[in-house]
Amino acid sequence: QKIGILGITYKPNVPDIRKSQVMCIAQALAAKGYSIEMSDPVFEKGIQEATVEGLPFIQYADFDGGKYDCIILGVTHDVIDDEVIEYALKNKIVVVDIMGTYAKKHRTHEHYYV
Repeated sequence: QKIGILGITYKPNVPDIRKSQVMCIAQALAAKGYSIEMSDPVFEKGIQEATVEGLPFIQYADFDGGKYDCIILGVTHDVIDDEVIEYALKNKIVVVDIMGTYAKKHRTHEHYYV
């Protein structure tokens, strides 16, 4: 299964992945054999590599929610667009919202998990 992880920094609106629990989750899922692809609009500034700590990293503009079986919303930054979540849920893609940022709006959707 292919998992897209959006928001990998250690806290919202800060471009630092040191001590990021989301990175720990990404590494654990990759170790279990899941195909992982990460993106973060705040962290990506100045990033030229296609991998971060050995895991695939793509630019936020290239994050296509439709190509994943599951999207994990890690740290939600102010610049993350709700359209990614709306599109995923509309297309029956599982969304796991670690911080519960969109719980008020989507909690009753059958493919949304906090």
